[in-house]
Amino acid sequence: MNEGGRPYSDYISHPLSLPFQRIQLLPIISVCNKKQAILIGITENLDSPLAKAAQIVVPIKIHKESDKYNVMATSSFIATIALFDAMLVAIMEETDYKLEQFALIHPGGAVGELLNQPNK
Repeated sequence: MNEGGRPYSDYISHPLSLPFQRIQLLPIISVCNKKQAILIGITENLDSPLAKAAQIVVPIKIHKESDKYNVMATSSFIATIALFDAMLVAIMEETDYKLEQFALIHPGGAVGELLNQPNK
């Protein structure tokens, strides 16, 4: 456990998933390397496998989680989502990312159905 009592030290987060624990993180790092993707890591531990593998490291320090026992990764999860959300918006603006590009990687689900409707 780290200083805040959370049972993990580094993670990549997605708005619809819980933070990845280290054992789940290593295959993702491998996939990013194979795809030559830029890996952005958000971590408390700058000596972690994530920090060492990432091309961009965003250090984060949550001093206290929201629960009275300081063990539920709630505050750190929200902070991580906020950082990724801000980075996503900045990257979309900088690269002039289009909805058509987004539709290609979202063929199904509610978003995919909306974006992939034939023009009427």
